[in-house]
Amino acid sequence: MWPFMLDRWQKRWIWTAMYRRTRQLIATAIGDRSQKTCQVRWERTPANHKGCQSFSNLWEAYQQVFPLDTHHCVGKGERQTNNIVVFHI
Repeated sequence: MWPFMLDRWQKRWIWTAMYRRTRQLIATAIGDRSQKTCQVRWERTPANHKGCQSFSNLWEAYQQVFPLDTHHCVGKGERQTNNIVVFHI
């Protein structure tokens, strides 16, 4: 999700993590689309959720930050990110 502040060139992305079972937001970060902001979002994820299976879109920052053994980058057709997409609509 990307609102802009004052001018369109000041885009800020809202990074969120949702627990799929309860649809509760468990971590957020606001910033650009860089690996740095993704890292902030990962650090805010509660420790008891970091070992769980996770799914995201194919954005490169996810692949650089999240653990490869539990994280899956998927396309829209795989329907694994629907809950978070609908949440932001």
